[in-house]
Amino acid sequence: MFLDYYQILDLKKTATADEIRSAFRNLAHKYHPDKNQNSIDSEVIFRSIHEAYRILSTEDLFSMKRIDFNRQKYNGNSIKEWLLTILYFLDKWVLTSSGFGDYFYEARLVEGKEVYNSVKNGFSPIGHNPYISFTDYFFQLRKRMDKFINRISLIDLTGESIK
Repeated sequence: MFLDYYQILDLKKTATADEIRSAFRNLAHKYHPDKNQNSIDSEVIFRSIHEAYRILSTEDLFSMKRIDFNRQKYNGNSIKEWLLTILYFLDKWVLTSSGFGDYFYEARLVEGKEVYNSVKNGFSPIGHNPYISFTDYFFQLRKRMDKFINRISLIDLTGESIK
């Protein structure tokens, strides 16, 4: 059984990044070991909510000031383009093929390079793009990945039952 990070932070699965941040701050304030006379129980709870926030939050990855994802290049492409390629691979070949696709694009019969370019280029007031930014795409993909992970079992991964 996988940990339900949303449950740890007492959130709905549809929580926004702001709601996740707010829930973490409230719980961290409540369960911080210094505020609870260095209680072992509060330390365990505090570590759990910190881990849940770290996993659900996109802040750590995308707000690092020392890395400019658009300017840093590797083999001719920006770090953002490489990350987007990896995320798109997961989206298309893992999530979509497992029934956890992006229904916005599926309903509009948009595939491949068009999806990649719409996320890469960001929000356009002219086009129909469900993602405002690359960070938003990552966050929404992470939510679908959570659903996928919570549905799979060891039998799904190995194709055979365990004796």
